[in-house]
Amino acid sequence: MSVTTDDRARQALRGGGEMGALIRAHDWSATPLGPAAEWPQSLRTTLALLLSTRHPMFIWWGPELIQFYNDAYSRSLGPDRHPSALGGRGRECWAEIWPVIGPEVESIMAGGESTWHEDHLVPITRGSHVQDVYWSYSYSPILHDEGGVGGVLVTVQETTKRVVTERRGRLLRELAARELRTESERDVIEAAAAVLDGHPDDVPFALLYLTDAAGELRLARAIGLPAGHRAAPLTLDPSTAGVWPVATALTVQAPVLVSGLPAAVGEIRRGSAPEPVREAVLVPLVPALASPGFAGLLMAGISPRLTADEEARTFVEQVAREITHALDRARGEAQVRRAWQAAELAAAERDVERRQLLTVLEQSPAAIMLADAPSGRVTFANERVRRIFGQVEPSELIEAYSERWRGLHPDERPLAQGEWPLTRALRQGEVVSNETVLIEDAAGRRMEIVANAAPVRDAQGQVIAAVLMCWDVTAERRIERRLRDAERLQSVGTLAGGVAHEVNNQM
Repeated sequence: MSVTTDDRARQALRGGGEMGALIRAHDWSATPLGPAAEWPQSLRTTLALLLSTRHPMFIWWGPELIQFYNDAYSRSLGPDRHPSALGGRGRECWAEIWPVIGPEVESIMAGGESTWHEDHLVPITRGSHVQDVYWSYSYSPILHDEGGVGGVLVTVQETTKRVVTERRGRLLRELAARELRTESERDVIEAAAAVLDGHPDDVPFALLYLTDAAGELRLARAIGLPAGHRAAPLTLDPSTAGVWPVATALTVQAPVLVSGLPAAVGEIRRGSAPEPVREAVLVPLVPALASPGFAGLLMAGISPRLTADEEARTFVEQVAREITHALDRARGEAQVRRAWQAAELAAAERDVERRQLLTVLEQSPAAIMLADAPSGRVTFANERVRRIFGQVEPSELIEAYSERWRGLHPDERPLAQGEWPLTRALRQGEVVSNETVLIEDAAGRRMEIVANAAPVRDAQGQVIAAVLMCWDVTAERRIERRLRDAERLQSVGTLAGGVAHEVNNQM
C-alpha cells in the first residue's frame, strides 16, 4: 500500500499537545503556504521535530516568514501573541523588535550562517506592557527540497528568571556586606541607600521610614525621589488612608503590592526603562527577634519592565530583612555601649547602676550574656538568650553552657569549650566579631547564630568580665541559600539550551 502526500502530512503533524491540535486545525489554504499536503518535505520533517520535542522551538518559513511554534515556546508568549502568532507573518507579528532580530533572520534566509546568543535582552510586549525578556537562542537555516534556504529554525530558552534572580542576588550580597560594616543607625541607612541607588533597574526608587521615639513614622531616606515628593511625604500616619496602605502592611506584617502609582503620585521614571513605574512593594521592618512594635517601613518600586510577581515581593522582603537585621544590631550595640558607659561613670552607685544596666540589657533586641572572671560564672542572661537557647540558669558556669548549647562550626565540627566566643573573650581577652556558630537546641532544631564577644577590663587592663551578644540569622541564611539554589537550577536550564543548540547544528 503506497503512502500518499496526505498521509505524510498527517504523520508530520501528529501529537504536539495544544499547538499540534492548533496547527492541524488551522486553515493553511488561506496562507501563502497552502494546504499541508502541498508543503515541502523539509518543512514537514522540521515540524515533526518541533512537535515531538519539549524544548522551545519556533519556525519562520518562506518569503513571508509564516510562523509555527510548539507548546514549550508558547509559554514565553503573552495573550497578545498566543495563539494568534500561529500562521502569522514574522515582520508583522514582531514589529516592535524587528529592527533587532529582522536583519539576523533575513541574513539566514539569504544563506548566512547559524547564529547563537546567550542571555540576550530582547524586550517584547506581553499583554499591555513591554517586558525585559532574556533569551539564549540560535537561528539556523532549514534547507528547501529544491535547494537554498526555505526557512529559519529558532531553538530558544527563555532565561529571564535566572538573569533577574542572579542580578537580585548580587544586590542582596552587596547589601549584606555593606551592612556588616555599619556601627550606627545612620550608617545602616546610608549603606542601604548607597546599594539601592546603584541598582535602578531592580529598584527604581525606594523609601525608608523609621519609627521615632514618639512612635511616628518619619522619612529617613528617599532613593530615586526627592524628599517631600507626593510619593515620599516626610511623615506617615498609619491611621490615615494615603498613597501607601501602611495600616494594611502593619496588620498583616507581610509585603503588600501597591499598583496604579502614576495615577496616585505621578510618573516616576528611573533606570533604563522609558515607561513610568506602575507598582511598588511595601514591607514593614519587623525586628528579627520579635521585639514589640516595628522599626519602620520600606517602599521599593518594581521596574515597569519586570513582573511584580512572588519573586519580586520576596526580593523586596529580603532587602527589608537585611536592613532590619542591621538596624537591630546597631541599636543593640548602641544600647550596650551606653549601658557600659553609664556603669563606668557611676561606680559610686554600682548596685543601682547595675540594676539599671541589666534592665537595659534585658530589653535589648540582641541575646546578651555576662560572665565574671576568672570563675566563668554567668551573672546575667536576658530573655533573648532564653528565647534562642532555651531556659538557662544564670548561676551556671560557661562550660555548662557550651555543652548545653552543643555548638558547631559551620563545617559542623563540634566546638571545644575553649573555642566558644565567650570563653575566648573571658580567658584570652579576645574580641570576637560576627562569628557564625551553628546551634542545636533541646528540641533538636538547627539554628544559625552570629556571635560577638568582648572582654571587660579594669583600670589596670585586667579582664574582670566578658559580654556575649548573639543574633539569630537562621531565616536570613535560609533565604540566601534558596536564592543560590534558584541560580543553580536556572544555570542547568541554560546548559540544556546549549546542548540543544549543538544538536541542532549537527542536523
